[in-house]
Amino acid sequence: MEISDELLIPREIITELNFINRGIVSFNVGGKLIYFFVSDEQELELIYGTNNISLELDPILRDEFPSVRVIITFYMDKLKVKTLDHYFSLESNDDMMHLQQLYMDGGMVFVLFNNSVKNVKNYKIGNDDLRLIKNVLHEIENHVDKTGHFNDNKPSI
Repeated sequence: MEISDELLIPREIITELNFINRGIVSFNVGGKLIYFFVSDEQELELIYGTNNISLELDPILRDEFPSVRVIITFYMDKLKVKTLDHYFSLESNDDMMHLQQLYMDGGMVFVLFNNSVKNVKNYKIGNDDLRLIKNVLHEIENHVDKTGHFNDNKPSI
């Protein structure tokens, strides 16, 4: 899924982004899952210079915050440039749909944002990372109820 710099972002999302100092949030925009990275100009330029990513998934198996931490590592060729975290709450239907969408899309679209859209970056997710996402989704499906809490047995992911 390729998204260009001409992405039309709804005003309510822009308003919400302006309350964030730094971080990653995901929104469905026009049927496409978009990750907004909000930061200062220097860090946005650093991310803009990257050309690929890798993902690690770290399920957080605690009842007080059942979630999946996604560790996103940005590279310029093979040089590791930056690592960021994004969390998908197992208690949020939107977050679970976003995690499933991440798997189905096979890529991530980042809007680099600092008071306005600076750039848009498209990244393909590697096959190993896609298998990892699929395995985590399968474990969640088998071990988490509709409210995001664990059934009798916690997953072994």
